[in-house]
Amino acid sequence: MLNPETIDIPRLRRDLREAGARARELKRLLRSPWQRPMAAEQREQRELARHVTSLCALRASLRGKLHFTRAPREGRNPDEPCDVAAVHARLAERAARAYVRTDPAEPARAASPC
Repeated sequence: MLNPETIDIPRLRRDLREAGARARELKRLLRSPWQRPMAAEQREQRELARHVTSLCALRASLRGKLHFTRAPREGRNPDEPCDVAAVHARLAERAARAYVRTDPAEPARAASPC
């Protein structure tokens, strides 16, 4: 499990809110009648969904929980068994690299459950 004291939780929460707002905006755009080709928006929405999933996995790991109970379909063979906890930990560790605190003297606000 990741150490919440080393993660910049306020920045993580802000980024998660911003990414969620952008994802909702893209969904609304893609659900409306298309007036032009929307391939770029579809790609952005898919990449944003992956990013939000990794941020949610990081938040869940900081609380000692799992964000998903089935491994994501991408990048795995559906016929082989998958260790969901290992996939979750790997995804959270990868996302955590961007949120490591640079100043250890910062107040430890990471202990908050929200």
